[in-house]
Amino acid sequence: MVGLEPELSRGSVDLTGPNPLELRSLERAAGSWFQMQPGRAELFWGNMNLLFKNLSLVGISVLAILIGSLCSAVAEDSAGASVYKAKCLTCHAKDGSGDTPVGKSLQSADLRSPEVQKKSDAELTTSISEGKGNMPAFKTLISEDEIHSVLSYVRTLAKGDSAPKKKSGN
Repeated sequence: MVGLEPELSRGSVDLTGPNPLELRSLERAAGSWFQMQPGRAELFWGNMNLLFKNLSLVGISVLAILIGSLCSAVAEDSAGASVYKAKCLTCHAKDGSGDTPVGKSLQSADLRSPEVQKKSDAELTTSISEGKGNMPAFKTLISEDEIHSVLSYVRTLAKGDSAPKKKSGN
């Protein structure tokens, strides 16, 4: 490496890219390996092309699956919101608080509360299907899928999830 120092000091070597001396030695080494192995270069590049094509197909497949999952999750949330709006809003209010004239008179549960949110999906599904207290049964009014969709929507109403957080201090 002693012989390179004068070139470096004169600024004639491009330091922004790979070292040209290293590239030449790598090319020579690869070339000599491929020369010693007849047909290996074609095999190597053929395998590399096949690998990149397969990676592209796998990547596209994974992307399609992710987009499909996201779309179904969004559809389920919007289906749950539609059912909630049609069947639950009158008593439980838009935010799940139960703060409506009908909700107050029936003492509707605050769906955002920890007491409701800590219940299992099975318990809440039973409450929606069979009714509870002043709440009527919905199993004859909405499908099982709609019950699960509205349950998923109710889970999004948890206190702190949908309401903007207030700054502490002033």
